[in-house]
Amino acid sequence: MKALLSFVLLDFIVIGIPIITVIIIVKKAGKEVYKSKNKNETTMQQNINIKPKTLKEIYPNTNFTTVNNQQYVEKYNYKPAYEKRELITEYEKKLYIILENIIKEKYYSNITIQAKIRLADLIETTTYNKTYFYKICSKHVDFVLCEKQNLKPLLIIELDDNSHDYENRRIRDDFVNQSLVQSGYKVLHIRNLDKTKIEQTVTEILTNKLPAVFYV
Repeated sequence: MKALLSFVLLDFIVIGIPIITVIIIVKKAGKEVYKSKNKNETTMQQNINIKPKTLKEIYPNTNFTTVNNQQYVEKYNYKPAYEKRELITEYEKKLYIILENIIKEKYYSNITIQAKIRLADLIETTTYNKTYFYKICSKHVDFVLCEKQNLKPLLIIELDDNSHDYENRRIRDDFVNQSLVQSGYKVLHIRNLDKTKIEQTVTEILTNKLPAVFYV
């Protein structure tokens, strides 16, 4: 009898206790998962009910009124890291006005002018090699004539000043020309702001009478 009891006790120790232990662990884990789920649901509901804070509440010590750099210097005794700049130069403004007049006078009511367009917004790479993207992501073109209704680019315009005579600029221009033409665009390089010549050239390019890259 004692032998039988010893055998039963041994079985309980060897088999029963591990089973009970596993059951306890599983139940405890289940409770933790349930608590975590309830906590997450409660947090999500609290986030939904949170009223968005205003900028003034988030940054109580910041003045959001517009000030110029001189006022900033006078108030804080140092110049900010950034300042507002013009989108295009005075020379580029002259060309912009010429292009605007051409559009009005030639009744191109379906055309609009976009300035400072990034090359990577006009073309995209056909490979996963990021080197090709890095070549276009930091370059831009001066103006793009687009269809007004859908902003489809019709003609890329570059205003070439004397800096384009340097070798590094010529290399850059050749790369931009090649990339755009291979992608199906036409490119006009303008150096002299001769309205009559520009008007004639723009018209001929838009009517497909001139090659893909043309210089005025």
